[in-house]
Amino acid sequence: MKIAYFCDTFAPQINGVSTTLEKLQLYALKNNIETVFLVPEYPGEQKPDKNVYRFSSFPLLFYKECRIVIPPVFKAEKILDAFKPDLIHAYSEFGISLAAMRYAKKKNIPIVSSYTSNFNSYLHYYNMDIVSPILETYLNWFHNSCELTFCPSERTREYLFGKDIKRVDIMRRGVDGSRFNPGFRSESFRRKAGAKEGALLFTYVGRISPEKDLDILMESIHAIKAAYGDHAAFAFVGDGPSLQEVKQKLGKLAHFTGFLKGQDLSVAYASSDVFVFPSTTETFGNVVLEGMCSGLPAIVPNAGGVVEIVTHGQDGLIVPPRDSAAFTNAMKQFLDSPHLRLAMRDRALQTAGSRSWERVFEQLFDRYAQLMEDKIG
Repeated sequence: MKIAYFCDTFAPQINGVSTTLEKLQLYALKNNIETVFLVPEYPGEQKPDKNVYRFSSFPLLFYKECRIVIPPVFKAEKILDAFKPDLIHAYSEFGISLAAMRYAKKKNIPIVSSYTSNFNSYLHYYNMDIVSPILETYLNWFHNSCELTFCPSERTREYLFGKDIKRVDIMRRGVDGSRFNPGFRSESFRRKAGAKEGALLFTYVGRISPEKDLDILMESIHAIKAAYGDHAAFAFVGDGPSLQEVKQKLGKLAHFTGFLKGQDLSVAYASSDVFVFPSTTETFGNVVLEGMCSGLPAIVPNAGGVVEIVTHGQDGLIVPPRDSAAFTNAMKQFLDSPHLRLAMRDRALQTAGSRSWERVFEQLFDRYAQLMEDKIG
């Protein structure tokens, strides 16, 4: 089996998609599956890899962490002609994936896509609603031109069916228990975050940006600090266009680490007590699963893919979307009942332990094989 992957995000950038592709690359190598990856080039030097081809890119206007590659039609065709893929997987819908679409149709090779980011929902947060109908029409065309579209959750599949995207299957995401686990807990990190002895440390990990609904979390932080003082501490792990605004509004009420990766990120998760994630725009929510794998029960809204990770009252609490009072009350439950947090901590670890990358990719490659058989038949 020979698979060609196209995507507008890849290492060294860190997000849910690039993490998935990194794990997928390792799985394919371990199982002697031939792959090539056609991805963006980033500013600075990238680690050379014989099966990774990088192309000049520019940042997306309203989401600068996402790079767009001008479709490298002829260069991509030359690479693929030499590789001779059995199937093409377009992990993004723009830029470089248009070259993937062209090649697949020209050579009559099966092509599948992934729906990983809810860009249409993001537009509202950036006052770009006027673009929404155009984007929706384009995404509908792109995904319906593929044999199959993978998405990470049942809620996202229902959303795509509602947008008349016809052939959708679920590819969930896994978590690496060797990288995220309670063993990385650090009292030094807790002190830096302002968590005094006996205090609960609530932590957010992710992009600091409008579409993450951080205004709701900020309202809750003000309410909790007013009621509980030093019994509660807050940390924000990440970077983004709203970082300075959030810092200004919270001041000393929260600790800001900036962007973290590797062991520093593992420590940040494991040194916390509860994971807080108000975003209503997630197709999955890798960071929620990483937090649970680190022993953190989570507070999440009843929106998007996160509700398929957290079971309310078991390994976390699910609250109405964009409801700061409900988010505040959920935090109060953990502050008022230490036993609740400890019980949910154990269940969160169990939940994360059942989500291995190995199983995710076994199912993915089985689906590839089925699609290739269908194409031949």
